[in-house]
Amino acid sequence: MRIADQKTMRQYLQDHHPMTDPEEQFKNKDVAHVKADSIQGQKIKQDILEMQKWEAHVKSHELAHAIVGGGNISSASYVYAYGPDGKKYAYGGVVSVRIPKGLTQESVDQLSRLKRATSASVDASPQDLYTASIISAEEHSRARMLRLKEAIQKYEKQLSQSSLNKIKDGDEIFHYKKINFHSYRIMELFV
Repeated sequence: MRIADQKTMRQYLQDHHPMTDPEEQFKNKDVAHVKADSIQGQKIKQDILEMQKWEAHVKSHELAHAIVGGGNISSASYVYAYGPDGKKYAYGGVVSVRIPKGLTQESVDQLSRLKRATSASVDASPQDLYTASIISAEEHSRARMLRLKEAIQKYEKQLSQSSLNKIKDGDEIFHYKKINFHSYRIMELFV
């Protein structure tokens, strides 16, 4: 193809299909500047608006998790795609959850807060529901273990007090052995 033919073809495409010129397509990267005089231009403008709406939705969804989750939720990471205007738009996002350690009421409360954080958004994703089920199971397990630990501590305290009273009274007592809470056997016994 000769240079004259290339110029003629380029001029024809610019006249009849203004968005087909790649240089022109990405010069103006704002929705307001997209030419809507053709069906293709209207479609591009509509696609850009949909991508903007979806990006706002994704960011508000991840922000809801972060606000409710507090310090146990990381900042959001987003997955981006390029729109027809050359801009990047978020179409997916993720936040990481840090499960608190320890067998305390505070860790159980943090798990409860994390469970609320997974359902903080109006439209929970399948991953949100999956994470909520894992956190709920962990919360239930720790709450149960905490009640068991408190019951053992209460029993040990009563046993110790009873032994002290018997010693004061001069009664013979049996050797007192402390129950190891972290032992697997004791867990089988109480479960």
